[in-house]
Amino acid sequence: MTWAALSALPLACPVAAFASVLLLCLAPAGCRLRTRASTTWHRLRRTQRRPRQDTKQEKEPVLPRRDTFHADVILVLGGDRHRELTAVHLFHKQEIISALALPHQHDEGRIHIDYSRTSLILSSGAIGPDDLPPSLPPSLRILFDRRAVCTLTNFTSLSPSFQAQGVRRVLVLTSSFHLRRALAVGRVVLGAGGMDVRGLGIEGGGGEGGEEGWLRRGRDYVRAWVWVVLGWEWRGVVSWVHPTRRAEEG
Repeated sequence: MTWAALSALPLACPVAAFASVLLLCLAPAGCRLRTRASTTWHRLRRTQRRPRQDTKQEKEPVLPRRDTFHADVILVLGGDRHRELTAVHLFHKQEIISALALPHQHDEGRIHIDYSRTSLILSSGAIGPDDLPPSLPPSLRILFDRRAVCTLTNFTSLSPSFQAQGVRRVLVLTSSFHLRRALAVGRVVLGAGGMDVRGLGIEGGGGEGGEEGWLRRGRDYVRAWVWVVLGWEWRGVVSWVHPTRRAEEG
């Protein structure tokens, strides 16, 4: 060991001892500082997350929802006397929704009818004004339209008057067997005029079950789009195929 090392030894020992004491004193403070820093860090992270959660909570009510469907007009597609009289009876008793709506249909949007303002239209039906029960009050708004010769013309004959009257929502009543085809056509024809269309099935005296085939639905769906684009109603073809329907024009 050199003289320089020996001369520095007395100075190094007090410095090392002082450093050890200083570390021992500062160790608890360092632990507390680390704990505080960690706590502050986690608080900052929670604070940064809160706006995102608040944003999600604010956006939840704005998510697209189907509003209540307030029917302006109830359109009954004719063809069965029993079905038409049932529709008139339910309209008079204000029981159309309670008697016809299925539980799953409420998931798509609740249907509401203001019976004091809503009209019931029978389109080319099997009954006329003389067939209505005499007990019906005169204030009941029941109208008849005889211009239709098929499902397509049920809607095309009424679309201009609906647009002129400011009708926005149309509730269609027809047999469950025919409902999907009627809605496919009605949503194209009336939808072109900015109207929303819903439907409910109401059974006739024949008690038809099931649904119509996709071929008939597809055929009338194409016919509806041809009417929207070209204005063709195909009345001549329908009258040629179904000669007895000519008398329903008018």
